[in-house]
Amino acid sequence: MNVTSPAIMEKVVAAFEARRNFGKILNLVTSTGERFVVEKHGEPVAAVVPIKIYEQWKREREEFFAQMETIAQEVNLSPQDADRLAAEAVKGSPRSQEAMRVVLDTNVIVSRYLSPKGSPAQILKQWKRSVLT
Repeated sequence: MNVTSPAIMEKVVAAFEARRNFGKILNLVTSTGERFVVEKHGEPVAAVVPIKIYEQWKREREEFFAQMETIAQEVNLSPQDADRLAAEAVKGSPRSQEAMRVVLDTNVIVSRYLSPKGSPAQILKQWKRSVLT
């Protein structure tokens, strides 16, 4: 059973409202499965979801990293070559002269395994520790 059914809509609440009504929000989450996104100054900062969804996300995240470890073991590319390829890709990007923006995509994830001590590895390390979201 997939507990992240798209049929369930999430509600957006301001942080102040969430603080005032936290008990009610928890009751709705546990009794109806509703999901809440908490915003501070109009920016999403947290989510309140049923524990089943959270546990599913955790499991999927762990499975994903295990799968990436398996892929890393199968790839035959030195960390130096991986760093060089990543640097060339960034240098050739039309946005390389603009302000940098961090995007966690599959290239970053795979690069982490190709270069375990490089920048992608540090980004993923912070993400795994939930420092980055």
